[in-house]
Amino acid sequence: MKYEWSGNITVDVPNDWTIHEPGNLIELVPPDGSGALHITVLDRQRPGIPTQEEAIELVNWFKERRGGEGRIETTTGSEIEARSRFDSAEDGEPMNWIVVSKVWPDRAVLASYSQALHSFSNDVIVDAIIESIRP
Repeated sequence: MKYEWSGNITVDVPNDWTIHEPGNLIELVPPDGSGALHITVLDRQRPGIPTQEEAIELVNWFKERRGGEGRIETTTGSEIEARSRFDSAEDGEPMNWIVVSKVWPDRAVLASYSQALHSFSNDVIVDAIIESIRP
């Protein structure tokens, strides 16, 4: 299902996933409740064209807040993107994270998916959802 959020972005969400809008983000939950994908839209304040450094800064900011370490991969094409996967503890529970930022001329998106450590059952679906995010 194509989901449009407040005129900011569109995202393809599987029909069996639940959509919540708690405040200034979208939360997508798989039917088995094994994780949650959070998508936040940010207004871009920097002048000029988006850069990989901006995308990397967003991912680093998120990782630092969660105590995560790991490599950041970037892609450049029709959009600027950075992504990382890392493990950390959330409320004492070990968690696996996927975090992706996308930067466009007028806005950016920070998407993060968390699930129990070593639970990779939704990775392909999550990657497809994140890839579908468009301004």
